[in-house]
Amino acid sequence: MVLDRDFGCDIAVLPPSELPAMAAIAPATAAITILTANPDNMQYVLKTHFNNYPKGYFFINVLFDFLGNGIFNVNRESWKFERQVSSHEFNTKSLCKFVETVVDTELHDRLIPMLSVAASEKTVLDLHDVL
Repeated sequence: MVLDRDFGCDIAVLPPSELPAMAAIAPATAAITILTANPDNMQYVLKTHFNNYPKGYFFINVLFDFLGNGIFNVNRESWKFERQVSSHEFNTKSLCKFVETVVDTELHDRLIPMLSVAASEKTVLDLHDVL
């Protein structure tokens, strides 16, 4: 463990394998929330033992208008079904094609015209402003 004192207080900087998990109980809802940044804990909760950690009625209810009954707001069998359906869209080939399309559009419709104008007018272009 390393103590970082740059901010005027002690901050524990732990290697990922030593990061703790914390459980918190929200007083208004009595909902238990698990907070962790440990990669092993993340894999345990999100991959190997996913079914042990349902989202719960409060979470689903609060986010229903935004997420509906989609993959991020359902549990167990409904989640498996949503995952199977969406897995066809989120594969390497489709993601590569998406990135290629977005980059191509951004280059040809925004960046190249902006650079062309700046070059023809002999003006300095701050690339931070381009974002």
